[in-house]
Amino acid sequence: MGKGLQILNGGPWSIRGQILNLQIWSQGIYVHEVAHDYLKFWVQIHGLPQKYINADTARDIGNRIGIVAEVEDPRMEEVLERTFLRVKVAIDVSKPLPTRFWMDRNNLPNLWIEFKYERLQDCYCLNCGIIDHSKKECKNPTAMACWNPREPKYSIGLGVAQARRLKPRVERGSKGTSST
Repeated sequence: MGKGLQILNGGPWSIRGQILNLQIWSQGIYVHEVAHDYLKFWVQIHGLPQKYINADTARDIGNRIGIVAEVEDPRMEEVLERTFLRVKVAIDVSKPLPTRFWMDRNNLPNLWIEFKYERLQDCYCLNCGIIDHSKKECKNPTAMACWNPREPKYSIGLGVAQARRLKPRVERGSKGTSST
């Protein structure tokens, strides 16, 4: 992979607290035609019961957030490697960031499943949750939390540090020693 693609895939990047939306500029299009409507994020999905911590669930939830680019399987040889899911999703920057959803469970208490966005600086609009402008520039009404209508839905802390990528386990067998 070329250095340019490594930089593109390693984002999102920010400069002085502002998100830089890097996109590939194809030869056949004019520079102003390059679409900057979507930005890829690794999204962490927290709060799921253990039986749902798998790649299929990550893909399903990711498809509800945006366009799935990559899914990380948190299980290696049936061993759960982490307690949350990670899915790389292209998110429409003109729409509010999803923060959580209510998981309905039949005979058990319902759960809030929360989203955390890796490498998201606190530069999105804390008023409406849209990435493409700041609170200072916002013309939208303040989005209120459905779990408490007196609290704003968005606050500092939706972004988290990038989680380490899981690597497949290496089986360590016995070394070729023999005894005589």
